[in-house]
Amino acid sequence: MALTRALEERAFGRYERARQALDEALRLDPANVAALRESGDRVGAEAAVAAPTAPPGRYASRRVGSGIDFVLDHGGGGRKHVPEINLGGVALFDHDGDTDLDLYVATHLVYDPATAKPCGEPEKGEDHLLYCKPEEFPAARDRVFRNDGGRDSAIRFSEITDACGIHAGAGRGLAVVPSDYDDDGDIDLVVVHRSEPPELLENLAIRPGVTGPAWIGVDLRGKGGNSRAIGARVECLAAGRRQVEEVRGTGSYAAWNDTRIVFGLGDHRGPVTLRVRWPDGRTSDHADVATGRYLLLSAP
Repeated sequence: MALTRALEERAFGRYERARQALDEALRLDPANVAALRESGDRVGAEAAVAAPTAPPGRYASRRVGSGIDFVLDHGGGGRKHVPEINLGGVALFDHDGDTDLDLYVATHLVYDPATAKPCGEPEKGEDHLLYCKPEEFPAARDRVFRNDGGRDSAIRFSEITDACGIHAGAGRGLAVVPSDYDDDGDIDLVVVHRSEPPELLENLAIRPGVTGPAWIGVDLRGKGGNSRAIGARVECLAAGRRQVEEVRGTGSYAAWNDTRIVFGLGDHRGPVTLRVRWPDGRTSDHADVATGRYLLLSAP
């Protein structure tokens, strides 16, 4: 009965009711999948077969075993001190050009509510312990994690902070901005600090005399008020691998992104194929694109 109703609802274009009836039919008898196939209703059969799988929007934690083991402790003890609520920035970017995304974490400062001295006006009571200058606490060291890939969806990271030359300093990181400031194809970083000048970290993966990873950069121009094509989506196909990036205006505290997109290609030196989905929904395809350069594309 439920299966018959599902097919009737679909025939009349009532797709939501049809999906509900299909769910009921499967619960009553899984053999209804075979019946749907025999009915010749290909779309209905595919919907029925897909129903037992995990619904879109469900997430599975991969942190355990991933190598990301740092703990962000805001010191929550009821006192809303400034150091408790100022957090550092995070950036996902391909730092070594091997096609997967690595992780940079600006960790701001070291704050332990159990040992931190009172600040503000402690003589006036708890309510006056409201403001602690971040400069009164030691700066925390930023951390860098390399994406080592993995199998069976088990993403794994290795900490490479020392190897990257990131050392403890006076800065208290608030934002991380990935940007190829010298236009050489590898992703450099600007780290915005509180009460200190920003730090410019040059990526040395590509430099004269060194054969670095291959790359392709995309610089989009939109229409009207969206001249930087914010929201555009770019796909890069190379050697059977697909990468996807979106043009974002911002993504970290007190910072604006470099809206250009850079795809690391590892050792792939041949041409690539690009597809752009523009903010208005239109698409443009670009085949046999030479690498090692920035490609300027304008919205159709």
